[in-house]
Amino acid sequence: MDIMGMNQEQAQTFLDQLNQLRNELYNLIPIEQKHLRKEITRAYITINKPDDLKGQIEAVPDGLEIMYDIMHQTALSKKYHFNERQNQIWHQINDLFDKHRKFSLGAVINAWAMFH
Repeated sequence: MDIMGMNQEQAQTFLDQLNQLRNELYNLIPIEQKHLRKEITRAYITINKPDDLKGQIEAVPDGLEIMYDIMHQTALSKKYHFNERQNQIWHQINDLFDKHRKFSLGAVINAWAMFH
């Protein structure tokens, strides 16, 4: 099965890595930062709600947008200062997603090439 340019194993590995990083980030956010923890959980639910792997992969951009919005708003409002490890995890999540998008872009280019 081809999922956004990835085979099933690659897609599952991507999703597992993303969830692991999200869990680590969530666990590093203090309990007092309920708004952050709530939105990080909402992102997890958004990504993992679909029953099938393809649906979960397709939901990743929406889930990451939720996390990006709350982290960006929180940082700008100076309500919470993210520590170095939290920033590292966020960068790892973004790097992982960038790699995923490259798979997706490759699939689009390959599909386009087939029809021309």
